[in-house]
Amino acid sequence: DCGQPRRHRGEPKPTATTALAKEAEAVARCQELIGEEPIHDPLKTFRNQQSTLGLSKKAMTAKTHRTHKEVDPGTQSLIDRIADDSSLKAPPMPKRPNLKSGTTKSKLQALSRYIHAFEYNHTGKSYFKMSRDRGLKHVHFTAREIIREALPIQCVEAVFLAVHLTAELECLDLRVPLSFKSKCGEAHYRHIVLAVRDASTGKWGSLGISRRKVLAFKEPTFE
Repeated sequence: DCGQPRRHRGEPKPTATTALAKEAEAVARCQELIGEEPIHDPLKTFRNQQSTLGLSKKAMTAKTHRTHKEVDPGTQSLIDRIADDSSLKAPPMPKRPNLKSGTTKSKLQALSRYIHAFEYNHTGKSYFKMSRDRGLKHVHFTAREIIREALPIQCVEAVFLAVHLTAELECLDLRVPLSFKSKCGEAHYRHIVLAVRDASTGKWGSLGISRRKVLAFKEPTFE
């Protein structure tokens, strides 16, 4: 029974609400014993009252933003300073290529330039929530988010983009995510690109992004 007391027949089953209440009671008791005052969290207070406030989604969002300012005014002041600085130029948005005409080679070159326009993300942390096992719908959804936000990307995001952008290209008859490892000195690195096959020639190329250009785009010249 993992140390849990048995419930007698007819005794109501404990609920999540009951467990939270008991936890809050225990915390309050501990604070009382050690002489600490309860910590006031305005954001938590607001969330606890959301169901009784009767606010619309828009009003709740606005109130949440105001509450966040109360919780972390320092960070919010930095955000406001950037947003209000008219001397800062808007970040460039990569321009999606026109793929209605041209050869397979020229279309893949245009797509590669577009993917590289997002620039490589050197922070080591992705800006997007991705899951490679959630199906094609998730891939397209994430790709549209990447296009909309125009933030730096890494190799997995580039493959998501490539899958989305080549979905309607009839000049390609096969698209396969290709993962591999590379070695530099004693260090090993995982990498992934989208391998694509030219329907007219049967030759393979690839789309992607990398710290090293030789590990990203390849024209369709490989058997």
